[in-house]
Amino acid sequence: MRCTRRGWHPLNPTLWAAVLAVYACGDPPAGPDEGGTLVVEPEHWLLVLGESESVDLAAVARDAQGRPIPEIQLDWRSLDPHVVTADPTGRVSAVSAGMATVVATSRGLSAEAVVEVWDRPAPDPDAVDASQFGREHYIEYMPGALPLILSAPHGGVLRPDEIPDRTWGVTAADRETVDQALRVRDAFVHAFGSAPHLVISHLSRAKLDPNREVDEAAQGSPFADLAWSEYHEFVEAARESVVASHGWGIYLDLHGHGHDIQRVELGYLLTAEELGLPEAALDGLAAETTVRDLVARSGTPLTELVRGPNSLGTWLASLGTPSVPSAPDPWPGSDPYFRGGYSTARHGSRDGGSVSGIQLELHFEGLRDGASSRQAFALALVQAVDEFLTAHLGPGWEMP
Repeated sequence: MRCTRRGWHPLNPTLWAAVLAVYACGDPPAGPDEGGTLVVEPEHWLLVLGESESVDLAAVARDAQGRPIPEIQLDWRSLDPHVVTADPTGRVSAVSAGMATVVATSRGLSAEAVVEVWDRPAPDPDAVDASQFGREHYIEYMPGALPLILSAPHGGVLRPDEIPDRTWGVTAADRETVDQALRVRDAFVHAFGSAPHLVISHLSRAKLDPNREVDEAAQGSPFADLAWSEYHEFVEAARESVVASHGWGIYLDLHGHGHDIQRVELGYLLTAEELGLPEAALDGLAAETTVRDLVARSGTPLTELVRGPNSLGTWLASLGTPSVPSAPDPWPGSDPYFRGGYSTARHGSRDGGSVSGIQLELHFEGLRDGASSRQAFALALVQAVDEFLTAHLGPGWEMP
């Protein structure tokens, strides 16, 4: 209604609508189809047949000002249903190996995610003529015939974009340890006509640390998580192979350290203080070490095995590579020392089994700093291992 000199008259309905539109307070909230965005998270994911076979995807909608839009209705579908299926909640499930695109739509907008399904091949330790690889060749396994297993977890250089950089834990690489491990393997072939098993991580330690529990090692990346699993599955396959062929085995985990004292540090899961204990006290710790089986199998007291005249460290020292523990350097005292880690704890004999593990931390100067130095150490390590095992297990230890 409006007032005039002649009285009250009704306002035209069309004019009322215009007035209300002008004086309405604020604008209606923008929907995602009015300049907004829709993003699927995660945008790239990995499923493994027989293991991690489903993932719950989510879509985040924002208006033109970047404000989240709550409680939007989403439609999910797989463009490759022979590879994965997608249900109405965004749960994606593996069907067969391959790559698939999953699409989320809402109010005229759409977003995509790529889901890969990997069918992990089983390791074949009997196929000694060629390397075996995990997904994207991040992990390499070279089977062998000797009762020896080598691993190089921290010398890789690959930094794929699909794996985020690790944000906590140690990320520094052990320079030249992959080349060192390959030289050691070749030196065993030259000396014995057969190779040890060898497992290598080609990923940078900034992406994966196989010598840690998986949470720290992969830090939530499904691609790093798979590589970690492949690495340890290859070591497990090698362990089973050496036990089947020889009844026992030795696992040597090769690392590099940056400590000031240029010597090899041999780790048996004993602390520096424990290595300095009197003989009787140290011998009593055999069951807590990664060489538990070797102590029992050889009948050699632990003290003799780790720092005696026929210990691995003593043989290395006699061949020109200072080492601790050894007869000339029986314990590290207060100096920095690596005692062993996740891999030797998992794959050594502390918790049972007949494969004993030793972590070798290699210094850089005069050992890893040049090709000739690495080759000289490879030859020395082969001779030291031979003397060490011959002393404790007898000649012909390499024979099935």
